[in-house]
Amino acid sequence: MRINFYEDEKKDCKLKKKRKKERKMILKKINVWSAAKIYAVIMAIVGFIDGVFYAIFGAMMGGLIMGNNLSQNMFIGLGIAGIIVLPIVYAIIGLISGALFAFLYNIVAGWIGGIEMEFQKK
Repeated sequence: MRINFYEDEKKDCKLKKKRKKERKMILKKINVWSAAKIYAVIMAIVGFIDGVFYAIFGAMMGGLIMGNNLSQNMFIGLGIAGIIVLPIVYAIIGLISGALFAFLYNIVAGWIGGIEMEFQKK
């Protein structure tokens, strides 16, 4: 039985090169204001999508109601108001919860360490 040390050495060299391209980093701190802004924008988009569904639902309910014109217009108006109001409300909730999450993450990461992430160069 013959052992080829050259092949093992070649494999080790390839692994070392691959490991050099990969960088492990730990996320120790999140900027609270930055996280809050990002989460507020994401939640505003979700709020707009919800508002569109409320508008569609309001239009359908307004068309189904047999009665006076006021109740029909009320459902349609509430649906359209949802497109304007829900993104604002969701953005405010997103701003507060994003800031709270980042603040709590910074505290917990100080106690137990951050999230370990692996990056790779192209």
